Amino acid sequence: MMHEDQERVGSEEQIAQIKRLSSSSPTSRAARARRREGTRLSKSSRWMRSSRAGRRSKRSRMTGKQRRGKARRVRSRNRIPMNRGAVLPTGYGQLATAAGERDGQRLAQEGYHPNELQRFSLQARQAFAHFAHTLSPGLSSYPMIPLLSDAYMQGLASAFHGQLPTLMLLPTTMKLSVVMCAMNEEGRIGSVLQEVNRLALDEIYIVVNGSTDRTLEEARISSPQATIVHYPERVGHDVGRSIGAKLTRSEAVLFVDSDIAVPAEQLGAFLWSIAQGVDVALNDITPLLPPFDRQDSISYCKQWLNACLGRPDLESNSLTAVPHALSRQAIDRVGIEALSVPPRAQALALLHGLRTETAATIDVITHNQVKTTNSGANNQVAQLILGDHLEAFHTIWSWKGNALNEPQHSRQHIAVRRNRE
Repeated sequence: MMHEDQERVGSEEQIAQIKRLSSSSPTSRAARARRREGTRLSKSSRWMRSSRAGRRSKRSRMTGKQRRGKARRVRSRNRIPMNRGAVLPTGYGQLATAAGERDGQRLAQEGYHPNELQRFSLQARQAFAHFAHTLSPGLSSYPMIPLLSDAYMQGLASAFHGQLPTLMLLPTTMKLSVVMCAMNEEGRIGSVLQEVNRLALDEIYIVVNGSTDRTLEEARISSPQATIVHYPERVGHDVGRSIGAKLTRSEAVLFVDSDIAVPAEQLGAFLWSIAQGVDVALNDITPLLPPFDRQDSISYCKQWLNACLGRPDLESNSLTAVPHALSRQAIDRVGIEALSVPPRAQALALLHGLRTETAATIDVITHNQVKTTNSGANNQVAQLILGDHLEAFHTIWSWKGNALNEPQHSRQHIAVRRNRE
């Protein structure tokens, strides 16, 4: 194990020089802030010189469709983007490669070998986390993390003559785990686990239930280090995930589907959010939905639930969609039983004041496997989700009690009250 007082990668002078170079770069956060400040000043000057007739805000001239489009663009900037154009600050890649090579030599001397995948990957993640700590706060956004991990792995591979799996390392010393529920996913679960195995996890729990094919055998072969819980009868995805959550003791738990292979680089965004202090990291499916007037009843329920909980900004994003991640605090506060009803779990998380945010946009709508249970009007899955939302609304009612019975005031009264606040 590595300690905080371990020798850091590169001299302090090197790190300080890199930070100075990155701050002067035209793409750096500081440079962007200077440009924004200049833009604000120039806009302010033009505004002061404008006539009274020209002072009407641009928003007031927008149509409803234009306002909704602008709101979606603002939300997309607030999400953690899966940006292919992301670049590392000047010098960070070279430092990462050098650090990986040096840490690889040390790991080889201490007897760690890629043949023992979990043992090796955990040590590699610990070493990477300590190295990345020397670069903070230069790592300002998640898209930099996969790039830094790739550069570090190049150096690590050179110490082992290229005989390394393509790990996606996250710069955190937190215990990380994945929970997956599977039923009749032969031919698909292997590719899902291939990406999961790249995350250097402490625990993997697979709840195989109701399967009549070779899902169980394929899971064992694809992830030998995983703990597999087998139920001959069907228990359902939500109950299966709550079983996995009960078994794991990790500080950050990622819940994934067993039929959609998501690249490890994208899955890492959810665990990274938890490492940054988020308690509930949701999949932002809002950009994937059609306009409001063409959405289905389930989307309306999700939006209404979030609005009732004071979080209309979450829109249709919900724990019913995977992948998502939970902190240990969220699991303990919400409770294992509530996790089997995702909308109710989300309601409890927000009622407890847990930090809930979207982490990334993963398309699980177009890639979702079409089955008789989830297609067609009033299908079985839709009815189940609607019933789960009724439980969530009942939870809100029980929590807030008589507050929901208070008379509704006029808009004028509400405006006066807000102005006083």
